[in-house]
Amino acid sequence: MIELTFKGSSLEEVFENMRQALGESATKAPKAVKEEVQEDETPNQDEKIITLDEIKALTKAKMEEKKTKAIKVLLADFGAERIDGLEEEDYAAFYEKLEEL
Repeated sequence: MIELTFKGSSLEEVFENMRQALGESATKAPKAVKEEVQEDETPNQDEKIITLDEIKALTKAKMEEKKTKAIKVLLADFGAERIDGLEEEDYAAFYEKLEEL
C-alpha cells in the first residue's frame, strides 16, 4: 500500500501540490470543492495517547491515597464496573478526571 500526504493552508494549495507531484500543469482547484475547514478526528501530535496501563497505574496510586470510593463512582459515571470495562475512547477523559481526585 502506498500512502501520500499533501499539506497546504487551503484546498487549492493542496491540489496544486498534488498536481506538482504528479507532474501535471498547474490549474486552479475544481470549483465543486468548497474551502471548508473540518475538525480532524485524529489526535493532535501534541496530545498524549492514554493507555490502559497508565490508567491502572494512576488508579493504583489513587487507591493508595484512600480514594477507592471516588474511583468507583467515577467508573460508574463512565458506565464501567472495572478499569478493564472502560471504552478505549473514554481513556483520556477518565484519566483526566482520575487525576483530579
